[in-house]
Amino acid sequence: RRPPRSTHCISSAASDVYKRQELDCDRKVKYMGEYIIELALLDCQILKAKPSLIAASALYIANRLINKTKSWRENMVSKTRYSDADMKHAIKQLIVIMQLSEKSSFKATRSKFALAKYMEVSKGTFKKKILQ
Repeated sequence: RRPPRSTHCISSAASDVYKRQELDCDRKVKYMGEYIIELALLDCQILKAKPSLIAASALYIANRLINKTKSWRENMVSKTRYSDADMKHAIKQLIVIMQLSEKSSFKATRSKFALAKYMEVSKGTFKKKILQ
């Protein structure tokens, strides 16, 4: 069965989110967000969500992992159009996807983002609670 959203649609939404918040996104956060989105493409449940919600949620998680920033500032809400409360369910789904990816037989995405070109963002482990 074909997933409800295409790769292009989510990638386009992610690109829009990154453009809207251009000053707040360094390369490592961007790559981590892309990694999370690519992992999400393998899960039909999360793909039922709006592409922009998936992209914003991935950026939220990436920002927390890379910058250790706990707040989703007002400028991020205005740029993405999502508050942290709006993203709560999608964030939880993405975290589970990230944790399951370590045991998955689908290794291509993890291998791709382990390259120096992508700042080795997939080399971390996500077994601990990500957003404590």
